[in-house]
Parts: sequence; C-alpha cells; structure tokens
Amino acid sequence: MDSLGMTGNGNMNGQKSGLHESEVIEADRESGYFSRGAGSISPASDRQREEPSEIFVPSEQKAVVTPCPKKGYPSHNHIAGHEGIGEVVKAHDPALLGKLFGLRYLGSSCGSCTYCLRNLPTSCPKQSNAPKQIQGTFQQYARVPLDALVALPETIMNGDIDPAWYASALCSGSTALVSLRAAKLQPGDIAIVVGIAGAIGHLTGMIAKNVLRVKVIGIDLGSKIGDLMSVHHDFADVLLEAPSPHDDQLWSKFHADLLETCVQLRGGHGVERAAEAVIVTSSELSGFQRLEEYICDGGTIVCAGGNLMGGHRESLEVIEYITSGKITPRIAKVTLEDVPEYMQRMVDCQTTGKIVVCL
Repeated sequence: MDSLGMTGNGNMNGQKSGLHESEVIEADRESGYFSRGAGSISPASDRQREEPSEIFVPSEQKAVVTPCPKKGYPSHNHIAGHEGIGEVVKAHDPALLGKLFGLRYLGSSCGSCTYCLRNLPTSCPKQSNAPKQIQGTFQQYARVPLDALVALPETIMNGDIDPAWYASALCSGSTALVSLRAAKLQPGDIAIVVGIAGAIGHLTGMIAKNVLRVKVIGIDLGSKIGDLMSVHHDFADVLLEAPSPHDDQLWSKFHADLLETCVQLRGGHGVERAAEAVIVTSSELSGFQRLEEYICDGGTIVCAGGNLMGGHRESLEVIEYITSGKITPRIAKVTLEDVPEYMQRMVDCQTTGKIVVCL
C-alpha cells in the first residue's frame, strides 16, 4: 500500500514545539496543498476558500473539518490519506500561519520506550498514525496535533519542481534512505532491491545509484519489469524478473543469471560472488523467500516492506535530493475519484512508482 501514500504530511516523530497539541492546523485550497496526511498536491483551479463548517475550541483534540461527502459515496466517520503537504491557515500561534508542514504515516511516537530509544519508532506502542489515530488528508481542511507534523522548507513551493514529487519523500523516501543506511553499502557495492517497481522500491534504487553510487539490480514481477524496461536507468542498472521461490528449476536459472549479472556489474574483477546487500521493499510474502541466496558472505539482508520507516530527518534529506536533482521520483497524479480504481490496481499488482492524489 505504500504507493498510495499520495501527497502527504510528515510527522515530528515525538519532537515538541511551542504549540499545544490541540492547535488547529488546516490546509488552504488556495495554496493547492493539504497540510494533513496523504491528501492532494495540486494548485486549485479556483481561488475561493471553503471555510470550516464547524468551529472548534482549543480543548478539542479529535475534531476534523471536511466538506460534505460526495454524492454516491458511503459516509464514514474517518478520513483516509497520508503524506500530505500543506500550509497552516488557522492556529493559536499567529507565527505559524502560512508555514509549510507535512504529515506522514507515523504521526508521533513517545520517544522514551525501548523501541524509540533503539531508533525503532514504528514499533512504539504509543505511536499515532495518519490515517489511523489521526484523520487523514483526503479533505479540504485538516485539524492536526502539531507534534504529528514536520516543518518543511518554504523553498520547495517556489522552485520549478512539481511539489507533488516531494510527497514521495515523506514516507516512501525516508524508508528507502533508512533501509540503505541499514545495509551499510559502499560505493561500487551491489544492492538488490526486491520490489523495485513500487514507491519505496524505485526510490531505494534511485538513492542507491545516484547518491550512494551503488550498483543496483532491481527485481519485480514480470508484468512490471516489462513496463519499466525502457525507463529503469534512473533507479537500476539491471532488471530481473522475480522467479517462483518454490520452483527449484526456475530458481536455479534465476540464481545463475543473478551471479552472472553481479560479475558483469563488477567488470569481471574480484571473486565471483552475489550482492553485498538485498533490500526487500515488497509486501508480498514471496519477496522474502530465499534471501540468503541473494547475498555474498558478509552481506546484509534488510526487510523494509511493511514495517520499516525513516524519521523526519530522513524525509528532509530526501527532499534535498529531489531539490538538487539527484533523484526524480516517478509519480502518477490522480483525482480523489480515481482512488477506488487505483486501490484495486494496487491489490492486483498493476501500479508502479508513487501515486499522488490531487484535490
């Protein structure tokens, strides 16, 4: 589900600021961005602001402002969406007005439990997530605790780069970066990325290749590999179709091809061996099979799919990679009405890259 991170906000990961938790942080359609979750990232065609339909007092902490449900859609008391970017249009502290924030999936963590102290905030039992405990960003305005937001550089709204690209940095990009750091790769090493076609996967390949100067072998389903064959050079040196781990004959052929690819990427130098690391960004169980056969002695296995995520520092670093032109995320911008279709396409493994919902 990572590719439906849509335009989202980042979280502060437990960092506190001067604003009380019950502050009202809302996005203005006039700016074209939502400051809550994975909402939308596109300039609004009209300049008229829809004001909140209710007034909230400072003591309220869970209220959410949203337009009426669209006709024909069921009404639920919960709003989806994360990885949104937006400006503050209402807050108790006037200094926050107009400031740019992001809301990521991991809104906040306690910062003091054994997991937080070991830099594993995604395992914190007291964490808050968008769109679970925190309402998501598929809405005009979002009311968000300040400690669930990450402050973003204002410059990202003023350049020539499509701001929708930055949504991919908040969750998927930070996950890619922290996964690569866990692999402890050196320039010239070979990294295998399982699930290269996905949101996290292609960003892992991009950062590895263009920032860390690592050789990348991308592995994914045959249907996705075919779609990426002509455009993969930004995030992979070689693409290989994922075999069935339960078919020994097919696996043996795949493994032989993998070893030969590693030899070629090393220019035929050194001892014949597999990759220095394999990073699994897939959420499919088959992607986690026989991983020890992907790597050489002393290699590293990193399982990122479904459970690993970077902090807001990593999100900001990936934003800088995008701003500097080191990486260019592959995104598909869709409307809110397109979400059911794209959700089904994700379930059917028919999407590639990052999907950004534009409201």
